[in-house]
Amino acid sequence: MRRIIGPRLFRRTLLQWQACISFTVFVLTIGLIITLPWWLLQMLRLGKYRAGLPERLGMVPARLRLSSDAPEAALPVAWIHAVSVGEALAVAPLVEELRGRGMRVVISTTTHTGQRLARQRFGEENVFYFPLDLPFCIGPYLRALKPKLVCWRRPSCGRTSCGWRARAVRGWPW
Repeated sequence: MRRIIGPRLFRRTLLQWQACISFTVFVLTIGLIITLPWWLLQMLRLGKYRAGLPERLGMVPARLRLSSDAPEAALPVAWIHAVSVGEALAVAPLVEELRGRGMRVVISTTTHTGQRLARQRFGEENVFYFPLDLPFCIGPYLRALKPKLVCWRRPSCGRTSCGWRARAVRGWPW
């Protein structure tokens, strides 16, 4: 008789999930440290990863922070992640819909070309590079933006440590 694997296999306690997240963050940090010379060499050789490096390391740009007297400061924030040009084009109707419902929409991208297109389309003050998937990189963005809605178009972004941290901090459902 075949044994059917059901959802009970995937149920874990909060403590077990926190242990998984801590281990994942540890492995990612060690991996980043080990591969750092390669990344630095690529930055010097190609210049490809230099663009937006401070933003990727968790330094929230001043253009995203609104002064308290700005009219957009009182609006709830929606954070949409669009990796590249194609996804930046694909999320345009969603951005317009959310803005029509009275939300401030910020868009993060990964590629330089996606960043350029998103800044042209949605305004430079609403676009930034997606931070590295480490708590010390993504935490400052969660604290600064305080998003009420997060939309990551790629499942890989929401299932890793930053996705778990965001859910734990904000109490977001799946």
